[in-house]
Amino acid sequence: MTNGNSDTLKLEDVPMPSDFRMKREYLPPNITETLKQMPVGKSFFLTTESDEHTVRKSAALRSRIVRLQNDYPDLKFSIRRETNEDGEMGVRVYRVENSDAD
Repeated sequence: MTNGNSDTLKLEDVPMPSDFRMKREYLPPNITETLKQMPVGKSFFLTTESDEHTVRKSAALRSRIVRLQNDYPDLKFSIRRETNEDGEMGVRVYRVENSDAD
């Protein structure tokens, strides 16, 4: 492997922006219990306010699911951005079958 210019990182003196912190995204307090008890084939929808909020909500859900799967590796989920039947944008979480299960 060669060490070309694209492999070299250049350190720069660029000041940190004052708004460097992301907004904290909160999930419903019962989200972990809901995910643990959710049957395969069921889903739920969380409404969001904007595209940016949808991205933050999706990331928070993915993080929570990964932490949950550390203790419950057989639980599998799929997260999709969508607009519900009322025209509200948001995130839908589906419980899916674990194809790795015996």
